[in-house]
Amino acid sequence: MNGSFHRITRQLAISLLAATSFGCEQADSVREYFRDPTPHEAYVLNLAHAGLSETALGQDWIRVSTDAVKRPLVMDAPYVEEGFFPPREPSALGYRFPLKRGQRLTVRIELESSETARLFVDLFRSAPDTMRAPVPVQSDEVVPGGANTTEMVFEPRRNGDYLLRIQPELLRGGRFTVVVEKEPAFEFPVAGRTHRSIGSFFGDPREAGRRRHHGVDIFAPRGTPVVASAEAYVSRVDTTPVGGRVIWLRDRQRNASIYYAHLNEILIREDAPVFPGDTIGRVGNTGNARTTPPHLHFGLYIRGEGPSDPWDYLFELPSELEPVQVELAELGDWVRITGREIYLRERPSRRGQVVAELP
Repeated sequence: MNGSFHRITRQLAISLLAATSFGCEQADSVREYFRDPTPHEAYVLNLAHAGLSETALGQDWIRVSTDAVKRPLVMDAPYVEEGFFPPREPSALGYRFPLKRGQRLTVRIELESSETARLFVDLFRSAPDTMRAPVPVQSDEVVPGGANTTEMVFEPRRNGDYLLRIQPELLRGGRFTVVVEKEPAFEFPVAGRTHRSIGSFFGDPREAGRRRHHGVDIFAPRGTPVVASAEAYVSRVDTTPVGGRVIWLRDRQRNASIYYAHLNEILIREDAPVFPGDTIGRVGNTGNARTTPPHLHFGLYIRGEGPSDPWDYLFELPSELEPVQVELAELGDWVRITGREIYLRERPSRRGQVVAELP
């Protein structure tokens, strides 16, 4: 009965949102169809049960929630925004940005309100065509009586554009800060090095083109510490003619195996748990790398796919946030503006398109 209730309530909540935006869409998958409703969808359902979804205020709240997904601000991380949700006017934020498998997204939100307020945070994967609704992939909320901050961490399973919606409940608002950041999902496997030390790439030809390179080679002095790139356990340690001294880690979270080869020394045992940054060996050139400078061969094997390019799991992304360079003391207050050429732009940048000029 409870499962049936969830399916029915979810369909009702989605139909209320879809009526103003997406129309009748096919479900992305059977799993998507039968999932439990998100906090936002459950709130829409509660509005319907209370008779508020047919009121002008309720319809405005639903409309701005769908508009935030249909017409989001296009940006990329790192990104920071500070602003104000007016309590008497339904409002929502929407952002669209690219995200790759191998990257980790972190969204931090702080809400300063004089009243207890729920704040809904929803992440969607953009559909491959415009005829289908975005697919919810993760949801969170700031709840009354709890902390006024929330942090969402997400790793995508596929490359694509993603949509982030942030919306307070009806008749609630306040000052907000949104920070969106991306970083590689893996700890870099050679201590003190970055992706700039990679000298041979996934797919490079080997043996006069008879095979392809199933990993990346990270060059560093002999004896440089090699560290675990993820929380995992050691599934195998061995010495082989090709890889020399090798370590295999099993990463259950990502359903993947991680391969370290040509080690000068192994400092871990089989079945041992490891955490990002734990030293497990040292750089060398054992196996078929005896004639090359010391380096770590680092490979990633995803179950059901085989060898995968680890580049995006290791590539160091820009991380410095641009400071907010405007006066924030008046956020949420009415002010009188004097002067000419006061422009409103579609995004917080001088490069943003001008949408209006204040009289």
